[in-house]
Amino acid sequence: MKTNCFEKQQNALDEVNAYIITYLDTSLRMSVLVQHTPSSRLAYLKQRFGRSYVHEEQVRMKWKVFSAQKHNGDVEKWLFDWNDLREQAINLPAGVCHLKASKIKCR
Repeated sequence: MKTNCFEKQQNALDEVNAYIITYLDTSLRMSVLVQHTPSSRLAYLKQRFGRSYVHEEQVRMKWKVFSAQKHNGDVEKWLFDWNDLREQAINLPAGVCHLKASKIKCR
């Protein structure tokens, strides 16, 4: 049973590895191929292209600034900005921000 599970995992990693090698931009291929295992290749790609903690902090700071502003004037612009910020918060990893009806609360 454990062997079957291991084989499934190995086959899945082999598929991921083939996908990375096939579809990765040629300018990045050599730096990724230096990594010897599919999991180390994925870790490299995540480190190189994944969102960082800095992005989360930028969303938090934008919210603090936005929520402190008085929104007198163009309501349409305010709604557009609020919705844009809301979309950014939704796209953060789970648990980083909680959305409520009219508030975004970040940890």
